[in-house]
Order: sequence, then structure tokens, then C-alpha cells
Amino acid sequence: MWRDEAGKERRVDGLFSIAFDGPAEGVLAAHAVQALETSYWRLGKALGAYPSEPIAVVFYSLQQFRAVTGAPEWAGGTFDTRIRLPVRGALKTPDEFDSALTHELAHAMIASLAPRGIPAWLHEGLATHLEASRPSDALRRLRLARMFVPLRYLQHGFGGLTAPQARVAYDESEVAASMLLERLGANMALLLESLGRGQDLTAALAQFDVSDAAFERDVLARITASR
Repeated sequence: MWRDEAGKERRVDGLFSIAFDGPAEGVLAAHAVQALETSYWRLGKALGAYPSEPIAVVFYSLQQFRAVTGAPEWAGGTFDTRIRLPVRGALKTPDEFDSALTHELAHAMIASLAPRGIPAWLHEGLATHLEASRPSDALRRLRLARMFVPLRYLQHGFGGLTAPQARVAYDESEVAASMLLERLGANMALLLESLGRGQDLTAALAQFDVSDAAFERDVLARITASR
């Protein structure tokens, strides 16, 4: 269903509200809803939770996206209570579009469990891992770059990083988050909720007999193995 709301054309389908900051594109909206619904169930299974609150998605031209979000040039989307993505001929490269949409949906689902308190490396790492990328690719790039950044330096957002710095930050975050998901499984939702309630990472991990210091050593060991 389409309706005019605050100057935007909006389509509401179940959990998802699709809006265009500009001319509406019905085919793109239908594709987006299908991709979101498919990813929602897969991500919910991985995170151990299925948020029920509506999720708003807004599509922009690339110029509008940069102006509204202030995102760096390397960013393919943002989430700030709404998923915001540039259209950029999305249906010509549907796999890239779906990947970016899934990444931001993961952020939205993580935020529904914990609207605050999640370290950037965990937020971005989970979102990158859950968009169906491969940690093995991230490991290969990190080993070639011979880079390891202590996770405490990846606590905050990556928006101020250059594209090469962001690549390292995302790759390391993906490796770390995928390792943590391997260990916690369905308990990941409980960890996120604990962090959202204000518990620090050390205490939150200790509930599951995970030492944050030992975990970081394990991440370093995996990245530096077989260099």
C-alpha cells in the first residue's frame, strides 16, 4: 500500500516501511521487502531473537544520501533508528544492494536488542558477518596487510576512518564477531541485552565463562596464524 507521508511515498509491508526521498519506485520497493523478509528470518535465527517492532527504510539518490547522513564516501548505507541507503541503480546490481540492505537490517535487529552499549567492533562485525560475507576473506586481507588493532581502539564508530583504515577495522571486527558468535551461539542475544542494560563487556562476557582478554588473544592468534 502506498500513501503520502511528510512528502514521501511510503509502502508498508508487515514489519517493514519503505520510503523514498524522491520519486517512488514500486519494483525496487517490492524487491527490498522480499529481501528484507528473507534476511530477517535468517538473522533472527543467528542472533537468537526476532524483533517485532516496525523497521523503517528510506532510499535516496547518492547525493541526497550523503547530504542527509553525512556518511563517508565508502559507506554503502547507515542505520540511525532508520535504515538509510542510496539507490544507485540498485536493481542493476541486486546482490550488492541486497548485501547492503542485509547489513543495515542486522544493525536494526541488534539495536532492537540493545539500543546502546554495543562496542562498534561487535555491532559492525556482526552486521558484516551476517550479511553473508566470509570471514576467511577478511582473514586473508588482514594477513596480507599484517595488521592487528586492539579491540579497545575499535569501540566507537568507524565514520572518521579513511577507506583503507575502515577496511581493516571491518575485517578485524568481522573475524572477532564471528568467533564470538561461534562460542556463544543463541546466547549472543543475552550478551547484547546485557550490554544494552549498561553492563560492561568484561562482565557481560564473564556470564558465559569468556574472558575478554583471553578472547582478544585468541582473535590475534587467528589473524596471525600461518602468516
